[in-house]
Amino acid sequence: MKRKLLCGLLAALTLTCATVKAAPSRVVPVQVDGTVLSQGVNYLQSGVTYVPLRGLLDAFGGWSVWWDSSRKVAAAASGSQSVTANPSRNTVTVNGRTYSGKVFVERGRTYICLLYTSDAADERSSVD
Repeated sequence: MKRKLLCGLLAALTLTCATVKAAPSRVVPVQVDGTVLSQGVNYLQSGVTYVPLRGLLDAFGGWSVWWDSSRKVAAAASGSQSVTANPSRNTVTVNGRTYSGKVFVERGRTYICLLYTSDAADERSSVD
């Protein structure tokens, strides 16, 4: 219940995940179950919150996250759930469903729109 509420609130913060052109960004805190994410920096840019994929999924627990160097994508899995972030195509695939939106790598971390991962975590918690 907490995760669904949190995911709903986080989704409300991210109005859209449209590709963002160079616009000013600011650092914002993101919490999962009351704990502030400490891995990497979270950015708010043009109304979209970007988070490090590994940091967010580690906070949800139960996810394995890795860099697939042959495909040049960040990938994650938890049971039957999966997330793949492709910086070169600006796409994120969540459980076989592909979304377009900014994906970038900064200081060795892959950043994606918070909405993508909260949707995946929400689907996972409804399956568990």
